[in-house]
Amino acid sequence: MQAVKTFVPLFVGAFVAVYVTFQGDGMFSTFAVGLAKYALAVTGAWFVDTFLISEVNTREILAKNPIAYAIFVSANIITAALCFGAA
Repeated sequence: MQAVKTFVPLFVGAFVAVYVTFQGDGMFSTFAVGLAKYALAVTGAWFVDTFLISEVNTREILAKNPIAYAIFVSANIITAALCFGAA
């Protein structure tokens, strides 16, 4: 249920932004497209963590190990930079 409350607003906001910016002048906004790509990337990472490697409790590992948490946050920042920078 927590995933639904997280991903539905993220996707709705991203794709409404793409739709609104495209309707204005017929061109996509770089930020809106980057936001949509980031929403897809975060959903893909969540899917892999939840279903493909379900035997690993990621939240527990991140809570116990600050280095793992730093790597996780760094990977998230790099993902955001790639999504927004290459729009």
